[in-house]
Amino acid sequence: MPNGGDVPCCADCRYAKKSPDTRIIKCKKHDIKVTSAFYMFCKNLSFPSHPESENFALDSKIVEGVMYTWAGYYTHKELPLAPIETYAIWSDEEKESHRIEKSKAWEEEYRSKHGDDWF
Repeated sequence: MPNGGDVPCCADCRYAKKSPDTRIIKCKKHDIKVTSAFYMFCKNLSFPSHPESENFALDSKIVEGVMYTWAGYYTHKELPLAPIETYAIWSDEEKESHRIEKSKAWEEEYRSKHGDDWF
């Protein structure tokens, strides 16, 4: 969760169809390929055996139909990345580029306010 521990993500969701590359899954819910699956999630995240993770995804600030990414290391922040329809048409390289760009922007903002402590 957003406290430095494991974060809920597409890689562990019940809708994830695993691939030989553990960083990539096929989402059976949205019928899309998700790259960097350990950083990605949406409101439909589902873990029947871990209801606390499902409750996180049901949080009202997580918007339906949007792909989110995690930023940070010890302090995690969920960031909206793109509508699922847009994410679905991006190439793998575009998905990764947008994810990294979004994460770096948040990290720079966080460091400018808080320094490197607990980043």
